Amino acid sequence: MPIAKIKDWELNTKANAEFVKKSIDTQHLKIGTTNGIVQVAGEIVFTGAKIDASIDAEVINVLKSVDRMIKTINGVKDVKYSLTNWQKTGGNWGRRAKEVG
Repeated sequence: MPIAKIKDWELNTKANAEFVKKSIDTQHLKIGTTNGIVQVAGEIVFTGAKIDASIDAEVINVLKSVDRMIKTINGVKDVKYSLTNWQKTGGNWGRRAKEVG
């Protein structure tokens, strides 16, 4: 197996751990890495009662923290998000508008 693939797999594991540390249920996320770019897709769902998901400021603080910690992992070049319930535009996090239909 090429070294780059092993490293990307290690980055996946480390990024996944950052979500777990913040009580985010990773069963609702798909985390993949290609050439040091971590891609996170799915839905942000919290486990336990540490975070009140109905309070945007609390969730945004957690997302900023996770994003910052993933970016400090050695080998991570960038983090891209494709979440169903939150979005990062520029450096700002916000709740994604629910689709009507």
